[in-house]
Amino acid sequence: MAHLRAAIDAYLQEQEPVELHHIKQALVNSKLLPKTDISKIVTILTNAYAVGTFARQDQLQKSDQILAQLQRDSSYINNTPFLKTYFTFGKAHNDLKHCNTKTAEKAILQLLPELKQAEEVLNILQAHHTLATIYEQQQENKKALTYYKSYLHIKDSLNKSASKKRFAYVQTQFEVEKKDLEIEKQQKNILLLSAQNKVKNQGIIFGAIFLIALFTIFYLWRSRKFTKHKMKLQKNFAQDLISNVEAERKRISSELHDSIGQNLLLIKNKVILNPESPKDTTLIDHTIDEVRHMSQHLHPFQFEKLGLIASIKNTVENFQKNSNIFYSEDIDIQDLNISKDKEIFIYRMIQECLNNVEKHSQAKACNVMVKEAEKYVLFQIKDNGIGFDLTENSQLLNSLGMKTLKERAQIIQAQLSINSEKGKGTTIQIQVPKK
Repeated sequence: MAHLRAAIDAYLQEQEPVELHHIKQALVNSKLLPKTDISKIVTILTNAYAVGTFARQDQLQKSDQILAQLQRDSSYINNTPFLKTYFTFGKAHNDLKHCNTKTAEKAILQLLPELKQAEEVLNILQAHHTLATIYEQQQENKKALTYYKSYLHIKDSLNKSASKKRFAYVQTQFEVEKKDLEIEKQQKNILLLSAQNKVKNQGIIFGAIFLIALFTIFYLWRSRKFTKHKMKLQKNFAQDLISNVEAERKRISSELHDSIGQNLLLIKNKVILNPESPKDTTLIDHTIDEVRHMSQHLHPFQFEKLGLIASIKNTVENFQKNSNIFYSEDIDIQDLNISKDKEIFIYRMIQECLNNVEKHSQAKACNVMVKEAEKYVLFQIKDNGIGFDLTENSQLLNSLGMKTLKERAQIIQAQLSINSEKGKGTTIQIQVPKK
């Protein structure tokens, strides 16, 4: 490509021997290139320019040979604009030497608007020079003069542009040297300022260290305070839990003494006093039901057999049978994809929520919904009761039941949300991640 570029420059400077030398060398180099798409383009470009060069140098035989080779790739050349340009110029010069001036004229006149649209100044210059030569050969001197004047005008513009660029380059060099002097002066001032700023920087560094130390002390103090507060909450929760366990034991003891104990005593006396009386099992059946109810409350003995979904449905059904509130469930899911050790916690949380609905909500209806999402299973307990204000009723949120819900949610890594509004009921959602 370097020799081709040199040949083009020699043509513009009208140095024919130099142009011929470089185009010959470019042809030799193009034959040594490896077979690639780029080498094909370079070869066609070199041959196209060589057609014109040999034609202008009256070496028509070489020009015709190369032209014949190029015409085999005419389809490829016509689809590549810049190859088409060089091919058109080369063929036009070949046609001129063969006195086919009309063919050459037509080709250049068709090419010129495309060059103007693409603003290819050097090719426009060559097109005007070629047209001036064509019309001179056709003895149309007026047209030849017009295109030759255009050629000279464009060439002068290019020379002026080059002169301006050279002047701009010299001016730039001057400005660079001027800036270098200013930079050198500024560097001296910077050295002076750096010595002054060094003392200031040391003060800033010590100040930053002091602030970091102060922040660290404050952070440690806050962390310690938060830890103490957390330990206090855990202690209070443990105390409340122990109190609740004792109260539950007291309730169970009372029920055993007052209900089951009395029933068993009555059965005993009845058997002793009336050994031959008819077998009335009503009292025994009632006692057995009470024992079952207490056992179910302590631990749902059928939970392991039925599983979580069936246990929830049974619990909702039991609440429905023994309450004035209308309880319903919306559970279509079969496989929860939740680890077994989490299921009892979920069941206890739902049981606690339903107990709260029964005791505090004054609701007319309550719905339990289980819904499966992509990464979690959603358990929702929603009632239409009196609700409460979350910002005002902090005592209810910090009650033992609510604390137990939160603790169980943390244990199973579930997300617990409580939404309530006065007069609009309460909605509790438990999002449990899947396995």
